[in-house]
Amino acid sequence: METTKPLEILVVEDKEENIKAAQDYFKTRQDVHLDVATNYDKGLRKLREGMYAFGIFDLELPRAEGSEPEKLGCELAHEATRYAIYWAIITAGIDHHQCRAAFASYYWEGIIDPSEACMNTKEIMREITETPKDNPRSWQRVYEKLIEMTPDVGEMLTSRESYRIALGRPLILSPQIARMMVPGFKG
Repeated sequence: METTKPLEILVVEDKEENIKAAQDYFKTRQDVHLDVATNYDKGLRKLREGMYAFGIFDLELPRAEGSEPEKLGCELAHEATRYAIYWAIITAGIDHHQCRAAFASYYWEGIIDPSEACMNTKEIMREITETPKDNPRSWQRVYEKLIEMTPDVGEMLTSRESYRIALGRPLILSPQIARMMVPGFKG
């Protein structure tokens, strides 16, 4: 009997109640291992060190512990693209945290430039999850959409791992290749 390794997912989120909701949803899944970072610096370090299938990033994150939130989720999306990690940005902050639903934006929906998108948040939000981020159903919806829209995740992970073993370093896409994956990528 062949067992499949769980998919590694990185969630970068600073609000405790949202982290708990993500953990509550993902612990129901045997096919997923969740890793969490609570600020941009930790998330960036984990992205560069880990072999993640997906990254799910809050739009507004503190750069480090104790700092004020900034629109850094798009910078994490840029970095995830360089490492060939599929990503989603999930936020509830486009109406000053008063909304009753989270909004998710995904890499494949034509975000021309994530840094530009951060300046004009209302125009990039592609989907309403119908529940707030502190509800596990929002995290379920985002995960299901990532799975639904991602071509063969297993094949992609196997290719990345083979590259890492053969060359002794992780796959990092050149800016030219990253631009083909995300038009307008400026990394």
